Amino acid sequence: MDRKPGVDYSVLRPLNGPDSASHSTLELLNVQSLTNKAGLITDKQIDILCHTETWQQPEVYSALNEACPPGYSYLSKARTTALIYRPPKPHPLFLSEIHDFLISLCTSHSNVLVLGDFNINMDSLSCKLAAEFKQVLDCLNLHQSVVGPTHTKGHTLDLVITDSIHISDLHVQNIGISDHYAVTFRTPLPSPLTKPQRLIAFRNFKNIDSTSLSQHLQLLSPPPNTSLTDLMDYYNHNLHSILDFHAPLKTRTVTFTRSAPWFTEELRRLKRTGRVLERAYVTSGLTVHKLAYQEHRRRYANEPSKARSAHYSNIINNNPVLSRQVTLLPPHNTCLNSPPQCSRRLKK
Repeated sequence: MDRKPGVDYSVLRPLNGPDSASHSTLELLNVQSLTNKAGLITDKQIDILCHTETWQQPEVYSALNEACPPGYSYLSKARTTALIYRPPKPHPLFLSEIHDFLISLCTSHSNVLVLGDFNINMDSLSCKLAAEFKQVLDCLNLHQSVVGPTHTKGHTLDLVITDSIHISDLHVQNIGISDHYAVTFRTPLPSPLTKPQRLIAFRNFKNIDSTSLSQHLQLLSPPPNTSLTDLMDYYNHNLHSILDFHAPLKTRTVTFTRSAPWFTEELRRLKRTGRVLERAYVTSGLTVHKLAYQEHRRRYANEPSKARSAHYSNIINNNPVLSRQVTLLPPHNTCLNSPPQCSRRLKK
């Protein structure tokens, strides 16, 4: 039998390509100091968090370590990124510099994503700099996705700029950390982090109709002359059936992260209170709810650092060997001469 010409697909090995349905959640936020910003990633299940104005000092990693939750890590490696912070002061060369930068970015890379605090009033029709910057984006076929104020003074300063990347679920929220709002969105970027999952079972007791439940309970009538064992079986079976009718058991697969060892029950209680206040503010938009939420965030800001210090102090104090080693460490203000310092002194 003659074989028909063409490709024999049976001998081809399927390739495991990227999951097209996989998305990552990104957030852009001007934090105005990275200190006391632990929990931002885990609170909102962020995959990639982009900060401007971190005020991070060279060779000082304490704030980075504290802001990095368990299961995550910060990387210092070369990569193609575009996270921009433009100071608010006038800079005559900004437009030409950003134009040259975007041209080099667009010509050498596809799927461009540029984020940052540009300090340009993009919402203002009378702002000359905003109009000229929009012309630069239009010339390069770039799209700016943020609409509405991202600052407490009502201007659109924090921008999300793309070429062909699809942006979805973009929303701006004042989370009370700085005078800038958080810009959160989703993009079809596979997340490099595999989050552990588990199957949970639950019942929705909040939606039970108390009148209907009462009527069902009144219908219970055990047979007469029943032994104690039979009565227990009767009520156990019927009460379970009534519960399944009014609040059926449901299952759901959820992701979870491991809490830090110093994260106490008191901190969990404060977090729950903060979420209640946040939901009240988001739902109502009232100033009184906003002030209550912001005040709670200010009071909570230093609590994780206190709990962390207390946890590790307790470990040191309860370990005599470790405690003696800590006491042998040089004082914080001790001047240690490094080889470069010694070399400079010898040259003088």
